[in-house]
Amino acid sequence: MTWEEIRRLQPWLPESSDGWHQHERGGGWVRDGVYVAPRVRVMECAVFHGGVFHDGEFHGGVFYGGEFYDGEFHGGVFHGGVFHGGVFHGGVFYGGEFYGGEFYDGEFRGGVFRGGEFRDGVFHGGVVRDGVFRGGVFRGGVFYGGVFHDGEFHGGVFHTTPLLIYGSRYWIGWSGKDLVSSGCITKPLEWWLENVERCAEENGYSTEEQAEYREHIEHIARWMRRYGVAATN
Repeated sequence: MTWEEIRRLQPWLPESSDGWHQHERGGGWVRDGVYVAPRVRVMECAVFHGGVFHDGEFHGGVFYGGEFYDGEFHGGVFHGGVFHGGVFHGGVFYGGEFYGGEFYDGEFRGGVFRGGEFRDGVFHGGVVRDGVFRGGVFRGGVFYGGVFHDGEFHGGVFHTTPLLIYGSRYWIGWSGKDLVSSGCITKPLEWWLENVERCAEENGYSTEEQAEYREHIEHIARWMRRYGVAATN
């Protein structure tokens, strides 16, 4: 991709390519003086304005800073942070540490991310070890797993989900309010109690697996009632 072509995608770049060069492994544009290890791949849609790059594959994104030890980057704007691994599809990164997981969109302003899936929201700090985040504002806390669809979290410790079960075929767990999720299906608890076997059968689960997921949903129901997130009757 020529300088004129990359400027159409990134109009903030200067008119001249003076002080820039194309990386040998991929053709992406790197500002002179930015450290890029020889094994790093910088594809033509990636732009390195700043940062330190020890390893990784960069298929897209704009990098103003940060230290990168590994990972796969398809897009986003990076102002800082330490990246040890993961897959990044988009978003804005201001700081923090990434050790693994998938980030699709949102803002990350600090904290430690060790795995999981982040699709939207603003993360201001905390420690994430697993989970699925589909929206919300996270200002602190420790997350060991769970499915978070929306809301505002100012702190707290979320151990084991609040409740997430990894069965023989797929995970199932509480996902807020009166909802239970498994894969891409999110329904109220009462729906699952009435339809868990039918749903499992339609997705190719054996009779034994249907019985297993009946046990899982019954356990989740007891937990939700115990902690007041479902009716007790």
